[in-house]
Amino acid sequence: MPILITPDTDIPLPFNLTPEEVEGFRERAKAACASIQELIKGGAEVEVTDEDSTKAHEVATTEKLDPKKESAGTILKLEALLTHYDHEFLEANRRITNLVTNKLIEETDNDDPKVRLKALELLGKRKGVNLFSEQIEVTIKQKPVNEIEDELSRLLQRYIDDAIPVEAKEVPDATTTKKDELDLLTIDLDAELGLKGEEDAERPADSPEK
Repeated sequence: MPILITPDTDIPLPFNLTPEEVEGFRERAKAACASIQELIKGGAEVEVTDEDSTKAHEVATTEKLDPKKESAGTILKLEALLTHYDHEFLEANRRITNLVTNKLIEETDNDDPKVRLKALELLGKRKGVNLFSEQIEVTIKQKPVNEIEDELSRLLQRYIDDAIPVEAKEVPDATTTKKDELDLLTIDLDAELGLKGEEDAERPADSPEK
């Protein structure tokens, strides 16, 4: 039974249509070699020639690799060279580390106490030992719940004591007469709220403004 596939044309295209590229030379070579190895697993036959070997040494020296232009044999040989170089580099680092460590151990028997102390200090800072690594101690003090509640109560009580009492005024009911309504309309809100200055408060309400 055939399968009917209907494409969806409503999906917007992404803003960036450029292909993703690996920037590092070592990563590009490893990715290219992985692609060749997948083709070999699928049945492809790849032969590494003398030209491939020469080209691989050239690429490894210049670190300029374009997987689209290089042959499969060149890429396989390049990956082999880089892998061998990686092992040599790690081995060299290991030898240098052992050499420095042994020299420091010899200096711990030096006649000069300053040299002995410095050698012991460097050995103590060696990775894996970390005797003299700086440590930062962070202490978090937590107050009991009762103490926090008492502190909040004292704080709230201080604001309550400083509060200014407000006198409640009677609100006119529904039986207010028209005269009472006019009296309410003529109330000077600024004077009632204390927003007027002393000079305005002493001046009668019906006096003309200066």
